[in-house]
Amino acid sequence: QKWEVSAGDGFPEIGVDIIEAKVVTLKTCLEVICYGSSESSFKNLFFLDDYACSQWSNHLGSAVEHIDEIEPGYKKVIGKLLMKMWRDETVLTKWLKLKSDYPSLFTAEFELLNIQWFKDQAFLDSLLTGDRDWIDKKLQEPPELFRLAANILSRE
Repeated sequence: QKWEVSAGDGFPEIGVDIIEAKVVTLKTCLEVICYGSSESSFKNLFFLDDYACSQWSNHLGSAVEHIDEIEPGYKKVIGKLLMKMWRDETVLTKWLKLKSDYPSLFTAEFELLNIQWFKDQAFLDSLLTGDRDWIDKKLQEPPELFRLAANILSRE
């Protein structure tokens, strides 16, 4: 889905693949959350941590709207980043500390966005047995996705 976008009157229009732009933005946010802005590809972009932690959920919603049109490679990478975020206590703690309005995210709607990604066949086909078992548990009991986050928040 390409759109012609311009910076304004008198500026040339360029073609932008809106779906890919949404997906790459989500992927970048998740990479920053999972691996930090200190990674070589994000050096000197410390502000990305705040942006990624506050906006990734919005970008997830934008991407899920087009999940059937997203390339399988992106589905796999983003799915694995989502898994890391929800499973890795260090990563989840970082996100929760930087996300001031996190309580508003722990909703059935937000849970469904994550579960929709986890249900995608291209993503499921890429998983090893241990990872697949974790996903299957979350698909059977979606509220379990938030258990580690709840445990972290209860200790704070």
